[in-house]
Amino acid sequence: MSGQESDVGHVVSAALAAAVFLSVLTSLCLLASNNIRRRRKLVARTSSAEANMPPESLSLDPLPHACGNGAGHKPTIMFVLGSGGHTAEMLHFVRDWFRCMPTFDENQRGIAYKFVFVVASTDNHSEQKVLELFKDAARGASHVEYEVAKIPRAREVRQSWVTSVFTTFIALLSSVIVYLKHRPDVLVCNGPGTCVPMCACALFGRAVAVATTSVIYVESVARVRHLSLSGKLLYWLVDRFIVQWPHLQQTHPLSEYHGRLT
Repeated sequence: MSGQESDVGHVVSAALAAAVFLSVLTSLCLLASNNIRRRRKLVARTSSAEANMPPESLSLDPLPHACGNGAGHKPTIMFVLGSGGHTAEMLHFVRDWFRCMPTFDENQRGIAYKFVFVVASTDNHSEQKVLELFKDAARGASHVEYEVAKIPRAREVRQSWVTSVFTTFIALLSSVIVYLKHRPDVLVCNGPGTCVPMCACALFGRAVAVATTSVIYVESVARVRHLSLSGKLLYWLVDRFIVQWPHLQQTHPLSEYHGRLT
């Protein structure tokens, strides 16, 4: 009898797991479908006269409708930094955001913004660049709080694929912790592998209705003819997908092209 009860328990557990998986999968499909419709309208509204819009305008679109992550929650923008060129490009965007912050401050009635920079735990260079940026831009960023959050890399250079399974799981778990701590209103990334688990957290949070994060993906300027692996994975799921070369916009019609942003 106990054996039959055990079998029934296993069947029920498997059925519940399958139901949860199908529910989440359905939610992600609906999310992707809604994003695709919204992005088609956005791309259709983008005329050639708007092609050279300033990069700071990228920050204006998501914020008004993405600040529903809880009472007392400061509008939070999370930037995922890679290393080297990825970090340089992303911090270039941040400098542009600083230039339009007085407008933000006026529109938002003095509300302080919070910037969260996510870096790999072994990437000391990017962390140092963030500290230097805020030191140099102290006056322009006076109403912006910032924090550097570290997560382990999913895979180090030359790491074996077998061990990368475990490190990827650890990286995903760390991303969940960082994401739930800050619950960003907007998540901005530009291609490093570190961004994929963080974007997965944001998309899953929206799929199960525990967060309202808007995800903006800006493909690296180094990607001239083909998307990066991160771009290919996230193309159908993010709220805005921005490329910096006209050829990529032609081959990926749901993307936006506003000229070179870096």
